[in-house]
Amino acid sequence: MTHLNSLDAELAQELGDLTDDDLHVAFTPKECRTLQPSLPEEGVELDPHVRDCVQTYTREWLIVNRKNQGSSEFCSFKKTGSRRDFHKTLQKQTFESETLECSEPATQTGPRRLNVLCDVSGKGPLTTCDFDLRSLQPDERLENLLQLVSAEDFEKKKEEARKTNRQAEIFALYPSVDEEDAVEIRPVPECPKEHLGNRILVKVLTLKFEIEIEPLFASIALYDVKERKKISENFHCDLNSDQFKGFLRAHTPSVDPSSQARSAVFSVTYPSSDIYLVVKIEKVLQQGEIADCAEPYMVIKESDGGKSKEKVEKLKLQAESFCQRLGKYRMPFAWAPISLASFFSVSTLERESTDVEPVVGRNSVGERRSLSQSRRPSERSLSLEENGVGSNFKATTLATNIFFKQEGDRLSDEDLFKFLADYKRSSSLQRRVKSIPGSLRLEISPAPDVVNCCLTPEMLPVKPFPENRTRPHKEVLEFPIREVYVPHTVYRISRVQRKAVSAIHSLLSSHDLDPRCLKPEVKVKIAALYLPLVGIILDALPQLYDFTVADARGGKSRASGSYEEQDVANGINQNVALAIAGNHLNLKMSGSMLSSLPYKQYNMLNADTTRHLMICFLWIMKNADQALIRRWIADLPSMQLNRILDLLFICVSCFEYKGKQSSDKVSNQVLQKSRDVKAKLEEALLRGEGARGEMMRRRTPGNDRFPGLSENLRWRKEQTQWRQANEKLDKTKAELDQEALISGNLATEANLIILDMQENIIQASSALDCKDSLLGGVLRVLVNSLSCDQSTTYLTHCFATLRALIAKFGDLLFEEEVEQCADLCQRVLHHCSSSMDVTRSQACATLYLLMRFSFGATGNFARVKMQVTMALASLVGKAPDFNEEHLRRSLRTILAYSEEDTAMQTTPFPNQVEELLCNLNSILYDTVKMREFQEDPEMLMDLMYRIAKSYQASPDLRLTWLQNMAEKHTKKKCFTEAAMCLVHAAALVAEYLSMLEDHSYLPVGSVSFQNISSNVLEESAVSDDTLSPDEDGVCSGRYFTESGLVGLLEQAAELFSTGGLYETVNEVYKLVIPILEAHRDFRKLTSTHDKLQKAFDNIINKDHKRMFGTYFRVGFYGSRFGDLDEQEFVYKEPAITKLPEISHRLEGFYGQCFGAEFVEVIKDSTPVDKTKLDPNKAYIQITFVEPYFDEYEMKDRVTYFEKNFNLRRFMYTTPFTLEGRPRGELHEQHRRNTVLTTMHAFPYIKTRIRVIQKEEFVLTPIEVAIEDMKKKTLQLAVATHQEPPDAKMLQMVLQGSVGATVNQGPLEVAQVFLAEIPADPKLYRHHNKLRLCFKEFIMRCGEAVEKNRRLITAEQREYQQELKKNYNKLRDSLRPMIERKIPELYKPIFRIDSQKRDSFHRSSFRKCETQLSQGS
Repeated sequence: MTHLNSLDAELAQELGDLTDDDLHVAFTPKECRTLQPSLPEEGVELDPHVRDCVQTYTREWLIVNRKNQGSSEFCSFKKTGSRRDFHKTLQKQTFESETLECSEPATQTGPRRLNVLCDVSGKGPLTTCDFDLRSLQPDERLENLLQLVSAEDFEKKKEEARKTNRQAEIFALYPSVDEEDAVEIRPVPECPKEHLGNRILVKVLTLKFEIEIEPLFASIALYDVKERKKISENFHCDLNSDQFKGFLRAHTPSVDPSSQARSAVFSVTYPSSDIYLVVKIEKVLQQGEIADCAEPYMVIKESDGGKSKEKVEKLKLQAESFCQRLGKYRMPFAWAPISLASFFSVSTLERESTDVEPVVGRNSVGERRSLSQSRRPSERSLSLEENGVGSNFKATTLATNIFFKQEGDRLSDEDLFKFLADYKRSSSLQRRVKSIPGSLRLEISPAPDVVNCCLTPEMLPVKPFPENRTRPHKEVLEFPIREVYVPHTVYRISRVQRKAVSAIHSLLSSHDLDPRCLKPEVKVKIAALYLPLVGIILDALPQLYDFTVADARGGKSRASGSYEEQDVANGINQNVALAIAGNHLNLKMSGSMLSSLPYKQYNMLNADTTRHLMICFLWIMKNADQALIRRWIADLPSMQLNRILDLLFICVSCFEYKGKQSSDKVSNQVLQKSRDVKAKLEEALLRGEGARGEMMRRRTPGNDRFPGLSENLRWRKEQTQWRQANEKLDKTKAELDQEALISGNLATEANLIILDMQENIIQASSALDCKDSLLGGVLRVLVNSLSCDQSTTYLTHCFATLRALIAKFGDLLFEEEVEQCADLCQRVLHHCSSSMDVTRSQACATLYLLMRFSFGATGNFARVKMQVTMALASLVGKAPDFNEEHLRRSLRTILAYSEEDTAMQTTPFPNQVEELLCNLNSILYDTVKMREFQEDPEMLMDLMYRIAKSYQASPDLRLTWLQNMAEKHTKKKCFTEAAMCLVHAAALVAEYLSMLEDHSYLPVGSVSFQNISSNVLEESAVSDDTLSPDEDGVCSGRYFTESGLVGLLEQAAELFSTGGLYETVNEVYKLVIPILEAHRDFRKLTSTHDKLQKAFDNIINKDHKRMFGTYFRVGFYGSRFGDLDEQEFVYKEPAITKLPEISHRLEGFYGQCFGAEFVEVIKDSTPVDKTKLDPNKAYIQITFVEPYFDEYEMKDRVTYFEKNFNLRRFMYTTPFTLEGRPRGELHEQHRRNTVLTTMHAFPYIKTRIRVIQKEEFVLTPIEVAIEDMKKKTLQLAVATHQEPPDAKMLQMVLQGSVGATVNQGPLEVAQVFLAEIPADPKLYRHHNKLRLCFKEFIMRCGEAVEKNRRLITAEQREYQQELKKNYNKLRDSLRPMIERKIPELYKPIFRIDSQKRDSFHRSSFRKCETQLSQGS
């Protein structure tokens, strides 16, 4: 009571009082298994001590129950009633997450109208609001926000508001510690009962040998080979026939019924796979050695007849003689081992030979080893699930036909254990030890709970025992391999840290819930006792589970040793000893006194243990003297203050509200796993060492072997509302609501305590020199709390603290804490989209104050503008609970604050605010539209492109959206487009780096990227509204550095390589290598050149095997498409995409948008006449297109890659006749070639690009023939010169060229267009062109036939001869037409005088031209 000496006598008396009726006494009669208890005969005078011992076995049990002993919930609450009704006193906390879950989105009935946006790459960024903010009604503004109030009054009001309606007992909101985590377990003891191990019933069915000449006697016992111990007494069994029993009648005048037993019940407390059932056979003592007596059984077979039968009869007479003389004496004969591994083994069980203590206190069930590996022998029992003893282990008959002859010099148990060990390891024992043929059949089964007509080892009948039963069962006495204890109080000490935390938790919980400690002045004194714990927790900070790491939710977040592996052996620090003795917070001592405790830095605490420790820390901070806390903070060095803030940061995430719906979302897998773990822990408790395990098993509900079981084993935790999460699926809605109410109040109270602590730090650190470093830590904790699911109660107080922080430390906030300020903007803006009016109102006031003080500190708020704009982009792009309507209303509310702020009206601030809000509104309009097009990948990318385009003047945001586009493309496996997005991002960075730095090794802006893509020039920073990178807040991201540029380019190179564009990888690294060389980064240069080598190898090995994109022209027609009506695009689809595939995809998607009956795909590629279309329908025309190049382009596009890269022009053909039919005879077949030009070149940062130009060329029938023959000739040339040669491809092309059965083949074309010279002189040149085409064609055919001759095998010679024959025939048929020339085409244009021919040599070209002109 040293620490409580300042309390008055009344309070001290209250603390010392005990409650009434703490003890309850009852008598219970002892249970007896047998018909009569085992007592000395009546009338026999006993020693007093013996008499007292006998009475302890017969008199009733005296049971004393202490109601409150060991209970963490000392008694029911005086004020609030029982814990069961405690929730009725709590105030319901409102969380936005639950309001969002309750509100169902409006369902759409019928097809929706698609507000399709066209490609807007030609448009500039939006400069006006698409929606007038002033038409909205603003939210209610906070009173006195803009009025001047003294800092003292403001702080006082804040503190009073925070302390209103607070929860007094925080442990009343916190779940109790699980019994497996408790240091001490005191279950209500069951009355002690006789120990029974795991029991099996063994029945001896038959025992026979090859000859039957004498009575034989069997005895059965159990042996544990691993422990080298006999673990049961012998069970003697007589299976002799009446004839052989007659041999011994002189020595057995009477036979007790108990000796007639042929079945026995064996008990095994410590099951093992090393247990053997050993059957020993004895016979009546005879003259001679054992080997001599056993030899007849080994060499004689009674079934042989003849002399063998005579020998058997002689031996039988000798045996009868021995029985009459020596019938009382026995001699060893044979033995047989039977392994019980299949009955006593667990599949994962292999018993350790290390020290295994039978008392739980010496070997906890929770050791680090898994349950299947660390369970003690008592836990390896015959369970239904593990051993198959129940449903899987039924009565099993075992038989053996080999007995080992007993050796006369090896009769001890030690010899037997050696034999059994050899028998287990190897089957060679049978060859080394002489065996006796025979037959033994046993039946083994699990012993039922009640065995009728059974005798105990003391030969006492067990209930029930029918009188008419002649052959009883016998229970065989067990010899356990070690002692069996029955402890009542169980201490688990092997994991010190976890148990110590649990003990502290139990103590503080008892204090908090003790009605004698309700008064605050008492709790202040008690909290002072535990102040040293704060220093311990601070030193243990690196060991705490980090709830803030996203991937640590399912495990430890730090790679270090576990607390389960190590125990803390350090002694108590002197400072702690002083604190416990009374000097609990000596302010004259060093400020770091509480955090100087020795502690092992490698013992990690798991999530539950950390959470228990955190609730203890918060209880101390809540109940300790706040003035003392502030003085302590003021004396701490800055490093310790930052550690406190780190601890508070973890606390915020530790007590984050998870919501009542989370229980319904627990997956079955997690649920089952959790239940399995709990079941194993419970099983480990129930199957404790020996009698303790037996005692606990008797309390297990559903155990029919032990009636009247208790339910107190689990500390009645199942009767409270604080059950574990893995049981939540079994709860009713009322229980879930009740849990949500309690956990919501816990989260609120915990965060308010954290907020109180931060306020103490802010107040105490105002006079410190380190306040600038502390500010960042405080802000980090506040931002973390805003990122968690919080109640409106907490958010109201949190935003008030934030506004005070902004007003008090605004200059430091905007100058020193740039990153924290950016995070703060994002979290506050997020809450501006809240559906809760009160939260939205608080967030709007805070954001406006942030802008106002930023303007006051710097004269403008450019940085906050940028941060808020980036926050909005991140919010609408990623936040799942974002609400456009609420955010617009918040923007309107901020605008209202600006309009009502009279003190700022004379400054540019209001106009800047309005400009920012207008821009935010425009961005909001664009980004929200993305949600409508999540199912349309092309439209979604168009919209993202438009948003990125609108950020042309904001490089940071444009870079962000380009990266977002790259991420979307990567998810769709459009690796080339993703790479292009990163190339554009790198070009953007290069543009701004060139403004900041003048280095020759850096790219000169986007112009340096032209070899990668001609589209990249759009990243040039040449517009009037381009911001300088020197401006505040511009290009402040980590990518606007040389390392950021290299990172973007390296990512792009990887994606190009994945997409198969290896040539582009080379171009990308051409920009990277100079930077790496300038920085002497030889390690990266090595890696870069390795990647280049792989790229070049791939070009060599995969050139023509690579498959690039397939292209389609898609036209949209109909008013339902909105802006897309009559727009045409070129779509890039994956390689080998067929027309039906893209047609099915687009028809399906737009069918969902408009209704399938309103969507129609136009099958042909003819021009669409809109007048003939149904105005109520949406029409899609899809046509396959190919890249188109002029002849001069083809000179530069030599490789396969070059013919599939940087594509802007595409062509598709439409066949037609003048009569309107699509197909006709050769002389009437026309063709329309349509060439499309796209706005950008493929590949681009999108997979579809709008068509900006269309050209049509109509070919006459002879022009069609010329084009077809050119194509055939080119195919022949390619197939002939392909390396390595492809005989199949060559033969296929040849067959289509010189085959005899080709319809409308080359011969027919020649006969139609070359048989006669055309009458129309306009066709002369076409005629001659076609003639020259055929001339080259027949030449290529000859080359191909000759090439095929060199490639064919012997079996294809006939085929080659046929090809040669067809070729000769085609050549002879074409020769007259090919050689016929049109004379008019070869007439000279002017006549040259032969006498003047030498003038070309004598005169200049100018003179020649004059002479020619004169001659003409």
